[in-house]
Amino acid sequence: MAALAEQRPHLIVGSVLSDFLRDRRQARKTRLKPHELYCLRCRVARIPAGHMVDCILSDAPTGNLCGICPACDGLMHKRVSLGRIGQGQRGV
Repeated sequence: MAALAEQRPHLIVGSVLSDFLRDRRQARKTRLKPHELYCLRCRVARIPAGHMVDCILSDAPTGNLCGICPACDGLMHKRVSLGRIGQGQRGV
């Protein structure tokens, strides 16, 4: 294996690279609970300050919930289905 590390240029099989990037992307994904939003600055899920959010409508079936991070005062976001909000999704 040491001989491979010394060879230039390095060759990487496309399917191996694709699998590596997919796995790394999956490991970074954060599953948010109904009452959590994602803080872009802290890069973690948190409950918004004062449990208050704004709903910004985008296209018909979806919208964005935006709030303030209690730790850094940065913006927090969550993409939501407007139908789920209309069904009485609580906890935000």
